Amino acid sequence: MYDPKVILQRIGNFLLFVIVLVVNALGAVLPLGGKPVGEGKDSVLLPATPAFSIWSGIYLLQFIFIVYQLFPGTFNLRYINEGITPLYGLQAVGNAGWMFAQAYAPEDSPWVQVIFMYILLLSLVGMYIKTFLIVRKDLLENEGSDSHFYLNFVFGRMWLSLYLSWVAAAACVDSFHAFEDFSEEAFIKGAIVFGVIGIVALAVLVLTQDVVFGLGVVWTAGWLALANSEVDPARPNGALFISAVAIGPAVLAATLLALVYNTLYCFKRQRDARESAILLANEIDV
Repeated sequence: MYDPKVILQRIGNFLLFVIVLVVNALGAVLPLGGKPVGEGKDSVLLPATPAFSIWSGIYLLQFIFIVYQLFPGTFNLRYINEGITPLYGLQAVGNAGWMFAQAYAPEDSPWVQVIFMYILLLSLVGMYIKTFLIVRKDLLENEGSDSHFYLNFVFGRMWLSLYLSWVAAAACVDSFHAFEDFSEEAFIKGAIVFGVIGIVALAVLVLTQDVVFGLGVVWTAGWLALANSEVDPARPNGALFISAVAIGPAVLAATLLALVYNTLYCFKRQRDARESAILLANEIDV
């Protein structure tokens, strides 16, 4: 028998996802408040428009996760029960709340959007750290090859990696919304902030070897560099362009190294599992 509490939690995750999708769809179609998403929003850290197509990937991967977590075979997975589910509702509040805030909050109160954006960011950070610690502990306790581990990452955690990599930058965009004059000081501060994002991304790659997170930051850096590729005398954005151009290749290189590490680690676990199986078979024969 499955725990009824877990079943209700999984159904709750599904309903929250549907609500967020509906709110975002209304924001794009109606739009909410008669104002298209992002209208009037400007920031020194705003990347080129095509960058926002990443939301399609985020919601697609999240949909895959929501369907995956409804299968009974996942009901005992600790990283979902203890790592994702407790904070999943909070990220839904942050996401949907941001949509309503950008549509209805007074234009002179951008801090309302910032509050919901940071609710979203902090909930994602919490889920990311908790799932990482849980999965890392499970890996250390399981010396053999776990065929379900890679499946769990693709269906269960990839959405979180991509989501967090984008929202980290989006939170900075909202924070810089007040810089309407596009002064040189604003661009320099933006360059420093994006540099910090790059350093955080490198640290995450070293600690977690999360290739998807790294690629998300590379995506943002590329479109941010493109948005600032033409240095306008009225917008002294050279520092931000240099920051994006430096961060993108650095994070990409670290991401590729993480991919190599993950591949070698996979082969090592499979080799150790085969050797353990052979040793056990020989002991049984004896």
